[in-house]
Amino acid sequence: MSARGRLLMSSQPLQGDLLSQVILIEKMPDQDLYRPFAITTAAAAGFTAATAIRNYTLQGANKPAYLLRQGTD
Repeated sequence: MSARGRLLMSSQPLQGDLLSQVILIEKMPDQDLYRPFAITTAAAAGFTAATAIRNYTLQGANKPAYLLRQGTD
């Protein structure tokens, strides 16, 4: 799978979360939902970033030693 495909696949849960927030805000305009949604979005973005960092570090684990740069392990 290409890097673009992996990025799109890992960001789909965050996109679904944002879409559900927009729908709920439009259906319930009288309630103050912005603070809980900001916390939820920050947590989801942190989870996505942590997954990306983890995947980036695993990327070098499968490479032969001759492909790794000196001093990066």
